Amino acid sequence: MRIDSQWAPYRDSSTLGGKGKKNALRNRDSPMSIILHEFGKNVQIVAKLNGLSVASAVPIIWDRPETWPSDTRDLSAGRRTAFEVASLLEMGLANIANDGVTIPKFATEYSRQ
Repeated sequence: MRIDSQWAPYRDSSTLGGKGKKNALRNRDSPMSIILHEFGKNVQIVAKLNGLSVASAVPIIWDRPETWPSDTRDLSAGRRTAFEVASLLEMGLANIANDGVTIPKFATEYSRQ
């Protein structure tokens, strides 16, 4: 496949901006993950091919929102996310894996119905 010269600078993701590549590398995942939101300094929501992932740099008991970092709980969106993740775990629509919570793609499709 031939790439026109006008698009040549965009072949490599690093030329699209360092932040996207930095975020993908920081997650130690494939470049097919995107950080959707960061709550404070420790909690991130990341979109991946298999669904959404909630990750933390500090230990969290995921089904207990009061154990989330205070800088996350101080934000209304962070507090709401903590309770929503706990609810998803309780309903069996999310799983704890690899020091984080994975919300499979089918669960995100289910919630749209």
